[in-house]
Amino acid sequence: MKRALTLFAALLLTPLAALHAAEKPAQSSRPNIVRADFEQGYGNWTVEGEAFNHPPTRVLPPDRQPFAGMVPIQAPPGSDNILLDFLPISQPPVGYAGKGLADSWDPSYGYNLPGILTSPKFTIERRFIRFQIGGFRGSLELFIDGKKEFQMEAVGERTLRPWAIDVSPFLGREGQLVIRDAGWKQYIAVDEIVADDSAPKGTRMVVHKSQCVALDKQLDLQGMHYLVVPISNLAPNVSCSLEVDGQKKLDLTMRLAIDFPVDFWASYPLDEAWSGKSLRLTSKQPVVPREHGEDFMRQITLSKQPRDKKGICAEPGRPQLNFTVKNGFSWDPNGLFFYAGLWHLFYLNNPVALERGNEMWGHATSPDLFHWTAQPPTIRPDLEWRPFTGGGLVDHNNDSGLQQGVHPPILLFYLQKGRSAIALKYSVDGGKTFRQYEKNPLFLTRDKSGQGPMVFWYPREKKWVMVVCDKLNGNNGYDFYESKNLLDWKYLSTKLERLSETPDLFPLPLDGDQSKIHWVLHSCNRQYQIGDFNGREFIPETEKLISFHGDFLAGRTFDNAPEGRRILIGALTQGVGYDFEFYKDNPDLPVAGGMNLPLEVTLRTSATGPSLYLNPAKEIETLVFQRHDFKNVSLGELAAKLAGIKPELFDIEFEWDAARQGDFQLKVWDRELFSFNAKESTYEVHGRNGITIHSKWRVSPVNGTIKVRLICDRSMCSYFINDGYEAGNRYLAGFRPECQQALSLEGDGATVFKSFEVRALRPTRKTQGK
Repeated sequence: MKRALTLFAALLLTPLAALHAAEKPAQSSRPNIVRADFEQGYGNWTVEGEAFNHPPTRVLPPDRQPFAGMVPIQAPPGSDNILLDFLPISQPPVGYAGKGLADSWDPSYGYNLPGILTSPKFTIERRFIRFQIGGFRGSLELFIDGKKEFQMEAVGERTLRPWAIDVSPFLGREGQLVIRDAGWKQYIAVDEIVADDSAPKGTRMVVHKSQCVALDKQLDLQGMHYLVVPISNLAPNVSCSLEVDGQKKLDLTMRLAIDFPVDFWASYPLDEAWSGKSLRLTSKQPVVPREHGEDFMRQITLSKQPRDKKGICAEPGRPQLNFTVKNGFSWDPNGLFFYAGLWHLFYLNNPVALERGNEMWGHATSPDLFHWTAQPPTIRPDLEWRPFTGGGLVDHNNDSGLQQGVHPPILLFYLQKGRSAIALKYSVDGGKTFRQYEKNPLFLTRDKSGQGPMVFWYPREKKWVMVVCDKLNGNNGYDFYESKNLLDWKYLSTKLERLSETPDLFPLPLDGDQSKIHWVLHSCNRQYQIGDFNGREFIPETEKLISFHGDFLAGRTFDNAPEGRRILIGALTQGVGYDFEFYKDNPDLPVAGGMNLPLEVTLRTSATGPSLYLNPAKEIETLVFQRHDFKNVSLGELAAKLAGIKPELFDIEFEWDAARQGDFQLKVWDRELFSFNAKESTYEVHGRNGITIHSKWRVSPVNGTIKVRLICDRSMCSYFINDGYEAGNRYLAGFRPECQQALSLEGDGATVFKSFEVRALRPTRKTQGK
């Protein structure tokens, strides 16, 4: 019987092989043959490079705390709180047999060293070669008579899992195994390589392509809007093509649940422009075991509506205040603007997987930045390119000349990835529909890595300016362009910059004084600089600063926000080393990534100079339905009052007197969430965070008090210190209001809280599905 595994990652296979589950073990009286167990070292295996240049029987460290032992990449010298990225899988491998294994895990070298382990040649004498494998991107390869016939790539699981290769077509021939780490953020762990005539029940089986057939399913297209396919997070990626009436329209890569447990049913939105009678889905290689071909093909269908499971959007682990898609992966906000009472959020979206790939621009609208309505995809992939990051604006004066009717043109600038081109899509009906500019692309970026065009109005010279992240001669930089009509662009200058994706450049008044306008250059990695823009180049006046401590990627601000407001939103990051892969802790929630809370950005004078202050957008007040407000209360008195509050989504804001402070800990929904150490004057917001290595931060009183605000959503918490001088988030698996006690407070009873307010918030998502 097939069993539903709970792996958090899969093995990615080349087209050399396909997989299925071992349903029952084959019976054999022959003993198995141990090819390697690594208990006595590597034996007669050949070691090349540095990745495996350590004893396989060395003592691995025990499990670390979330922040211990992580290795930052490219952290600027002297910047202890500028954390840019982290190497995958900071924890050592687990789940192997005995004391020895072949692995390239070694954080002291930064996972940069390549290496190869090669077995002696051997005769294939049993039906299966079974093994345990884990890691990230490293591979196990099997050569038959010198030709590579199987390759398995680990994609992010530190726990070694049992797999087996069905080598029955090659009995009597010569085999050789290669364990490979190509360096740069790779790591592979392999153990217990055994030749056997049986495959233990539950083992994932790799079969050769000669035992498989290609996927080939033809469907009646008329009246249908979605391609519905079964997806398994454990399955290998399958490269597919879509044809309409024999004409190829699209390439897709999907982890199809071919003899795997179905994790979710993905509904890929078909292009309304595709007119035809039939749709054909094919794989580029044989991937379906012959014995299961017909059963699997029957699961692929077309539908008029997406196939949503019952109760979707109301799963216990799904955030209710932070935006997520119903199914799939969303990241990098794009093209943000406000028009006619609606906020428009565009984002990169993969509707058929919980990882990057198959990029399109998803679209959602909201009247209040919290209640979002899904709209049809806005920019779809082409055979020659895929849409990537970009920006949007409302062309009030019709400088582009594209207006038709009463609405000003709304322009979306984006990268066509694959041909390194900046292109335009625009709307003439207020953002309901968009059409491709007939003269696309507008121009080619100076380097193939160019991306993230962002356009803003520069009133001093009455022109439009575009900022593009580009790379030239090996140096990352921002290219600046100018235009009078938004269609014809002239190159101006380049600012060299490190890790400079998705730039956003905007003016802000210092302390609200319109006579003191400064320009802020904000980048993908949460870094920003304050300076001046002279119409041609940005002149920094500060060092690099950090806007957000936590998972906040590719932040962008909304164009045309009312009242001159500057609203910033960033993606919840996803992938190995990041946290917001909700499905890992919630198997019923097929979602990864999403968006942070919408944040109001202001520029204020602080003790360290001009700084960005980030706070939740004021529209969050519309979700409040109950308030509990306490003034000038000691910790002991407050603890008793909090004990009677019922659990809800919370917006908690409190302030204490620095002259009468002691250690304290606040629990929310039975989880320790916030703690303060009075002696060190440090605070900690508990939970996981794959980007920021520090867990404790020093805080200084402002006018004698310290202020904290905690927005408690399902599975996560966003926090704001001293009116937004510092902001961040934490992921907390199982963090939800179904609990024994909503709030509890412990600590030094002498601590006096000047104010402590608990605001209960309504959820924003409605249950959908059948």
